[in-house]
Amino acid sequence: MSKWVNWILGGLALAGVGCSSDNDNNQAAPGRYAMAIIVFSPGAPQGTTYLTSVDSPDVATIDTKNGREFAGQANIASYNGFLYVSRGDRPEIERYVLDANNQLALDTTVPVLSFANFGVPAVSVDVTVNTFVSPTKAYIIGTNGTQVAWNPTTMQLGNVIPPNNLQREGFIDVKSSSAIARGNRLYRVFYWSNLTVQPYKFSDEQLFAVYDTDTDKLISMTPETRCPALGGLAFTDEAGTAYFSNWFYNVPGTLQDGKPPSCMLRLPQNSDTLDPNWAPKFRDLTGGHEGAQLSYAGGRTAIFATLHQEAFQDVKAVTAFQLVSGENWESWAYNLDTGAAKPIAGIARLGAQQTTFRLDGRTFLLAPNKAFSESKGYEIKADGSVAPAFSISGFSRAFVKIK
Repeated sequence: MSKWVNWILGGLALAGVGCSSDNDNNQAAPGRYAMAIIVFSPGAPQGTTYLTSVDSPDVATIDTKNGREFAGQANIASYNGFLYVSRGDRPEIERYVLDANNQLALDTTVPVLSFANFGVPAVSVDVTVNTFVSPTKAYIIGTNGTQVAWNPTTMQLGNVIPPNNLQREGFIDVKSSSAIARGNRLYRVFYWSNLTVQPYKFSDEQLFAVYDTDTDKLISMTPETRCPALGGLAFTDEAGTAYFSNWFYNVPGTLQDGKPPSCMLRLPQNSDTLDPNWAPKFRDLTGGHEGAQLSYAGGRTAIFATLHQEAFQDVKAVTAFQLVSGENWESWAYNLDTGAAKPIAGIARLGAQQTTFRLDGRTFLLAPNKAFSESKGYEIKADGSVAPAFSISGFSRAFVKIK
């Protein structure tokens, strides 16, 4: 089960997925893009990461041959013309620049940022865990909901926002959505889980948290019960409205134990309160199928994964992991304005852990096979058509533009 890894920081499993965004502030030519490819092998069951770069996403294959190797599952993020790499084998973040040959080189003008004083085995700069606010501030979510501010320019640690008593009896993990930074606010959702039981157990209640990024203070935590396990990647549309949805691990509880169906919530622009009148259920959009992993494709269109549970003769006769790990998921498009949803033609049934990337206004979807040994990429175009894109030997959750 090591391949189905939640994003780890400080021993806290943080569910999240799905969408890696490029840095729209850097459009200089020639372009340069980076991908972290994770390869699993008998000698490295937790994975080995290869950091590779290409001039364009329009390539048939992104290989690991010339990639920079990292032990474990390293993660990457691009911001303000730099590439940030969190190592999989120790709690450090490194910064990389493009050299005179347009190749990645470690930036030796700044220190390596260490989180060793927090007593954690690793950190992640992945978008599901780390949120850039400005060139001088970012936040990483850590153990039990602790948030650590850091400076992407100087590579120095900043203030720590304490977790505000986020432990809950009967649950093992505090989990979180990714965060949304908007103005001087940071928004995220907390909830609780226990993945050691069958089906997986998730809390009925969640907390919608609002932070002041000027003062690094918690403003409010509001209970929310409409949608379960909002641990997917949160995103904003062009107007500034933010959206939250679930990761897929809560779906077995719905199908096997009658837990609430999955749905999505939105945070209107210029508001610190979730819209009380908007919570579409995936099953209502898909003819009764559960869904997960809402992500943004641009142009008022979102993408989500739908589980075809009819592939199982009896959903209660399989484990929760078997239910979500098979290639029984279908990609759907959802119009955020009209509420219309339909399958995306041209993409075969996928595993749940599909990942979307937004690069230069284009949308790519990467789908691994069940063994995570190969992943196929698709470009989803503005007219709804699909074209084959790059492939990789392994799995990736980050494909970013550096410049």
